[in-house]
Amino acid sequence: MTPPGPRASTNASEVARRPNGRSARVQRQVFDAALSILAREGRVGLTMDAVAHEAAVHKTTLYRRWGSIEVLIREACTDYDDTSVKAPDTGSFGSDVHALAHQFGRYLAQPVSQAIVRMVVSDAPHDDELRAWADDFWLTRSGPFDTVVERAIARGELPRDTTAIDLAEPLIGPLILRALVTGFDLADHDFLDRLARIVTRGLTA
Repeated sequence: MTPPGPRASTNASEVARRPNGRSARVQRQVFDAALSILAREGRVGLTMDAVAHEAAVHKTTLYRRWGSIEVLIREACTDYDDTSVKAPDTGSFGSDVHALAHQFGRYLAQPVSQAIVRMVVSDAPHDDELRAWADDFWLTRSGPFDTVVERAIARGELPRDTTAIDLAEPLIGPLILRALVTGFDLADHDFLDRLARIVTRGLTA
């Protein structure tokens, strides 16, 4: 994705430094509006005009602060995802995988989360700017898996050549299938428990 211009970046930083001011309130309105449209209409419905209307702000405010709809989408999605999934530290690999499965199940059960993943999976391959952002999207979400795998290797629970992707693919693939294809219940605790056990056995066998 093309990085935001200097003016957009500076204004975003100013917002972050003034968390209780009007700028922060406007940013919250805009991000909430963008994510609401994304969940309701998908990427095709996300335009500066639509976000400005839903957030009840002037379109020039959006261009002045973010510069383009692509930058706005990226920042809104990042803001939404910042605290969604954290690396558990339960003391054992099996319990960590169990915790990750339930975290991602809750995350993907949310309409906004599904819309973000759908945009990354379906729209990004056909959009140069979104494609670059999608690569970053997956990369930045590998952190919890890296941490869980590194701790398990240090405890001697996993082979030293195990990678985060070895854990992420079998754990998240079935969840994304449920979220975007089958529509099966992502909050099904029995399914999540079973998935965690299968993945744990597969990697520790």
